[in-house]
Amino acid sequence: MAMTTINHEIKSSNISAQKMFKAVVQESNTTYTTVFPQLIKTIETIQGDGGPETILRFYFIDSVTTELMSLEIKVDVADPLNLYAKYTMTDTNDEVVVNELKFEEEGQGCVCKLTTHYIKQDDEIHSGAERALRVYKKVLEYLSANPHICA
Repeated sequence: MAMTTINHEIKSSNISAQKMFKAVVQESNTTYTTVFPQLIKTIETIQGDGGPETILRFYFIDSVTTELMSLEIKVDVADPLNLYAKYTMTDTNDEVVVNELKFEEEGQGCVCKLTTHYIKQDDEIHSGAERALRVYKKVLEYLSANPHICA
């Protein structure tokens, strides 16, 4: 096992940092089940209210993957004043990924700085990084197409 850190930036020209933080961190249950109905069956709150120490369990649609039936996410930090979040994901194979998100205003939009710490087999790291980027890009597309969401 290895630990690898990968940094990415995702930019939007029309979604504010506050709105993106709200969609991805504060209202993730609603956002992800709406944006990814073909992937996520349900999201269960195991404990907490969305702040630190909250634990969420994502259940995936059976036909999507036979390897990963659920994913547990523990919110380590959710700071709406600084638009920063950190959470730890553990999948059914007990592999661990720690994501740090920082949203910053940029012009009429925002930049999402994503730092991901992978504790996995080396060959799985880059495919995981690409999946994480696709998730945030899809959320940006959804918010652009639905400006009333998380307003």
